[in-house]
Amino acid sequence: NGEDFFICVSSLHPRKNIEGLLLAFDLFKKQTSSTIRLVLVGDFMFGKSTIQATYKLLKAKDDIVFTGSLSHQKIAALVAASKAMVYVSLFEGFGIPIVEAMRCEVPVITSNVNSMAEVAADAALTVDPTNHQAIADAMQCVMQQPELINKLIQKGKSRQALFSWDTTAINYWKSVEQIL
Repeated sequence: NGEDFFICVSSLHPRKNIEGLLLAFDLFKKQTSSTIRLVLVGDFMFGKSTIQATYKLLKAKDDIVFTGSLSHQKIAALVAASKAMVYVSLFEGFGIPIVEAMRCEVPVITSNVNSMAEVAADAALTVDPTNHQAIADAMQCVMQQPELINKLIQKGKSRQALFSWDTTAINYWKSVEQIL
């Protein structure tokens, strides 16, 4: 509806740190007068009751939208329209939503741990996923520092190109040739 929002595209379970994201967003809302919302795209997995219990305690719960599963086209449209992708998982094998957001020219806030930090490099705001204040501060940066956001978007354009299917196929083929 033309409103600003942060987005998180993820299955909703404890490893994805949805509770931490909710608490950080609530803290961000408490510290700012922002009208921005948080949109969570994905289905609940296990741990639904703890996420729901945390949600019930939030003061900013009216500014949080759970969409459930959406089509790839709807997800792409939502990501492209968002102020930032907030993907603060505790553990990931890769972190595809980071690259997808960069492809949509959207800034990314992500965890500074394991593969997410490696995928994002210097093209995202990286935070300790267990530090709610750090996540809230990164949200504030997105809202208050347009020049930083423009730099992240430009770096993201270059960074996401490293993870295309063509690049992956070329690198895979080079590896096969080396083995042979």
